[in-house]
Amino acid sequence: MHLHLISFNVPYPADYGGVIDVFYKISALRDLGVKVILHCFKYGREEAAALKEICEEVHHYKRETGWLNQLSVLPFIVKTRRNKELLERLQGDDYPILFEGLHCSYFLGHPSLRGRKKFLRMHNVEWQYYAHLAKTESSVWKKLYFALESARLMRYEGMAVASATHLLAISAQDKKYFKDRYPKALVNLVPAFHPSDEVQILEGMGEYALYQGDLSVSDNERSVIFLVNEVFAKTDVPFVIAGRNPSKKIEFLVEKYDNISLRANPTEEEMQSFVLNAQVHVLYSFQSAGMKLKMLRVLHNGRFCIANREMVGEEFGEVVNVANTADEILSAVEKSWGQVFSKEQIKKREDFLTPFSNKYGVEEIVGLLNS
Repeated sequence: MHLHLISFNVPYPADYGGVIDVFYKISALRDLGVKVILHCFKYGREEAAALKEICEEVHHYKRETGWLNQLSVLPFIVKTRRNKELLERLQGDDYPILFEGLHCSYFLGHPSLRGRKKFLRMHNVEWQYYAHLAKTESSVWKKLYFALESARLMRYEGMAVASATHLLAISAQDKKYFKDRYPKALVNLVPAFHPSDEVQILEGMGEYALYQGDLSVSDNERSVIFLVNEVFAKTDVPFVIAGRNPSKKIEFLVEKYDNISLRANPTEEEMQSFVLNAQVHVLYSFQSAGMKLKMLRVLHNGRFCIANREMVGEEFGEVVNVANTADEILSAVEKSWGQVFSKEQIKKREDFLTPFSNKYGVEEIVGLLNS
């Protein structure tokens, strides 16, 4: 069985949200015998030889990001990922096509692809995500761009959905949104693919509270500042912040407190060690769009987990301590501090996470390919 998979970027190394889902999805498909023909747009990342080991073919395309692409009713993220060579390769056979996000969906409704199985992976509700970026961005020009892109994506979303055979929603919350908004659409829940497919939680107690994520992302930076100022400045519990590319603002803030430390740009091995040896994980977000992959990482590898409602969504309340205000988070941290994480708790986590395994997700996709 062959499958065309169109990725918004080169999905290796698998070191941030969207490409993590794409890379481990390809790996899982390969394990079930699906021969993936990968098409990826190069955007700030180099070609990766590792992808040739798990794909039948790998093709790269330049993303055309010139400013003239802004003069369009189409979303910029879509318009800049159109490529004649890609369309010609898709026309060369009748294999099913998986479009990774609205970003890659320029040819989804092309007449020459009519009658093909076309799956549209929804990594989140894009127009809501861009609306949130517009709300939190401080730069006037970026705020305008995000607001315009949100409006274009809201309009475009319906056209893309109408051309897809199936939508692959990444969370129960997103599935409900798409089913409610587009009652005629066929929507399947396919949870995020991730590297932590086995529970590796250590028994006993850890040494610190941990926040981890890409610190260059505005929502994560805002979350860190909130947690430092409103929670961990008010306790002696050691707090470690680990992630990529922290800003000077975060560096200066952390220097004020003896119990708070920053670990910038850890290797994958170092990050895994931080996750395994933490006593409590604090996850916080100001937006609820999409699936938070770091939640899955924590639940597979970490002990106690505290998160606000935006992070938890509708899926994880059973195994996560939900705390929304600074006082609630502080109380939950201090309650978890000094408690032993037991074998029974690890077994509960294993049972709960079965529907979020890569095996579960890939079997859902293969079932649709065979239907």
